[in-house]
Formats: sequence, structure tokens, C-alpha cells
Amino acid sequence: MIELNRLKRWLHAGRNGHANGSPEANGRAAESAQHDGLPPGFTPKMLRRLERQLLFVVGCARSGTTALTRALNRSPELLLLEEPNLFANYGVHDFTTFFNQMHRSWGTARMKGTYVPPPLEPEIGPLPLLARLAREYRYVGGKVAFGPVDNGYNWPEAFFAYHAKHFFYARRLLIVRRPAESIWSMHKMFSDRRLPVLFETWLRSAAVCIECYRVFPDVKWLFFEDLCAEAVEKFAATIPLEIEVPPSMLARSYHGSDVGEGELPAPLTPHAEWCVGCENIYRELRDNFCRDTLRYSGSRSEWDFFDGLQRRIAELTAEAASR
Repeated sequence: MIELNRLKRWLHAGRNGHANGSPEANGRAAESAQHDGLPPGFTPKMLRRLERQLLFVVGCARSGTTALTRALNRSPELLLLEEPNLFANYGVHDFTTFFNQMHRSWGTARMKGTYVPPPLEPEIGPLPLLARLAREYRYVGGKVAFGPVDNGYNWPEAFFAYHAKHFFYARRLLIVRRPAESIWSMHKMFSDRRLPVLFETWLRSAAVCIECYRVFPDVKWLFFEDLCAEAVEKFAATIPLEIEVPPSMLARSYHGSDVGEGELPAPLTPHAEWCVGCENIYRELRDNFCRDTLRYSGSRSEWDFFDGLQRRIAELTAEAASR
């Protein structure tokens, strides 16, 4: 129930263009929305040094981003913040206070990833916070879960533009889930959102993940149905990162909204054609990525493969957006 309320509040705030629950913080962020430069005293050299220590988990809502983030946070060498949404909240002045209050307002338990200690000296924005944490951990960052924000706010472009400018050399771990399961789960959680919006959310998330993979230099891709302790430890070994994840933490028994192969929940059946189109895109992605390297391993050139997928995603997105 806490998870449900937390995500609903995130999306409600998202209608104002910022993923947080504080109107005052929204105002501060909106006020400086055109000023995404570095805070006073934070130099480009400091940012370039910081971004080498950054790691982001990126995916669509209801695709395992929280489970993956919390599994990675078991490492004593890493700290990933849950829902910092830096691309939307970079203008928040006192980011530490804002972040802690946001999770308190959601009812989230204080734990690694949902709470950060206040600074001994004032910090302006999230970058000094990340730099402070980077002095204590080998890797820091956060998770980005794209939800069905239906307000005209171009969140994929905002995310990509901010990360390209500030965090180009950061590490990223993408996670994608079968569309029928992700969309079905979003439908149960956000019943006030029209199904075409949920399809559009999954498609736009897939599109921006492909862009991340093609543009940023250090990106791995994990699939929800492969998410297990062994997969997380295998990814951690590529960094390398010390970590031990109990198998029970990612047991299938904790997964909700699982859908059998070829099955569709009743609410999705009117859009069976869209489901087939999205499922085909997902299957092509999964079939062409190596489970060991988490990288593309298909027989076609990457340019041809991803160009074709992006065209199909664009067609389905346009159709969903028009409904």
C-alpha cells in the first residue's frame, strides 16, 4: 500500500512537471527551470570527476527499477537514491531536505536510498549532495522510473538532455519488462489513466532507453524476467563492485502482474493489436542481447537493428497518442 500511495503522489506531482510532492519545491524548481548550470563553487572539472562515479538505474514504471535499486544498494560501496529525478528537480535549492521530506510525505521507511544525512555546510542543488556522497562511496546515483505523466511535459527529452549535459560518462543499467505485464501493473496502480497513455508510456520509455544505449558510452541492459540475485551479482562484477544479494530478495513469489505467454488480462484485450506490436519489440530486444555481457549481440548491425525498432516504436507511439 505504501508503494501504491508513493507512486500515485509522484504522478500527481508530475502533472505540474516535477516529480515531487512539495508545491514549494515545485515552485523553486519551476522558477529555475531555465537555469540548469552548475551551482556556485561547483566547477566543470568537479562534475567530470563526479560523473565517473555515477550509476543510474533506468526503466519504465512497474518494471523492477525499485527491486533492482534496492538489491544494488546492498553493496557497502554504492548508494543509489530512490526517485531523485535530477532532470526534473535540479532547480530545488536545498535538495537534501527536499529529498528526505519527499520520502517522509510518501510514507517511505527511512533506509539506504530513501534518506541522506543533512550536510554540515549549506549545499545548493543536488550536485553537491552527489559529490558529498561520492566521497563516502565508490559509486553513487539513483533510479529513474518513467511513469504515465500525462501533462504535456516532455520527460524523455528532459531526462536525456540533462543526463547528456551533466552525466554523459556515468554508468547506466537499463531494465525493461514485458509490456503486457508492465502496462497491466500500471493499469492496476493508476486506474485513472487511460490505457493508450500507459501504452505510450511503455513505448516512450523503450525509445529513450534505446537512445541511452546508442549514445552513452557505458550502458548495460537487463530484462525483468532475468532479474535475480545472480544477474545483479554478474552486473556488479563488471564494474567491479562488492555485493551479495540473498536469492529470496528477488524471488518470483514477490512479483506481481505476471502474465503467461500469449495471455492478456481482460482490460488489455481491446488493445490486443498494440500488445502484439509492443511484445514483438520486447522480444526482439531480449533475443538480441547477451545475458552475460548485457550488451547487444545480434547478427544484424546495431544501426540497422535499432533504427528499425525506433521506427516501429514511433509508429505505435503516434497511434497511441492519437487515441
